[in-house]
Amino acid sequence: MGSLRKVYHAVGGRVAGRLGLKRTPFLPTSIDVEPIDTCNFACDHCQVTHWTRKTTRLTTERFVSILRQLPMLRQIKLQGMGEPLLNSHLIEILEEGEMGGMPSSLRRTATSSPAVK
Repeated sequence: MGSLRKVYHAVGGRVAGRLGLKRTPFLPTSIDVEPIDTCNFACDHCQVTHWTRKTTRLTTERFVSILRQLPMLRQIKLQGMGEPLLNSHLIEILEEGEMGGMPSSLRRTATSSPAVK
């Protein structure tokens, strides 16, 4: 942990210096991550229903990359504009967070579980 703090302070010091800040900025300890941007509903009031773009899924590799970039993380909330259970990588993503020793929470559409695609 000591070497990690040295890196944290070195990077924070550089960022603070470039931005002219008097304090070193802190890396986040909690983040919200969107596992997928599609839903199993077509609610008229929801913007996801009206999107015409291709569905984007968070991959396990991308999630691990996020974890590595944010060494001070202590909690991850998996939520967003879609139904997280539609992401076929969700179990692997949760396992990666657990192996990193950080609690993860999941926010859903509060319906019965959809089939994972």
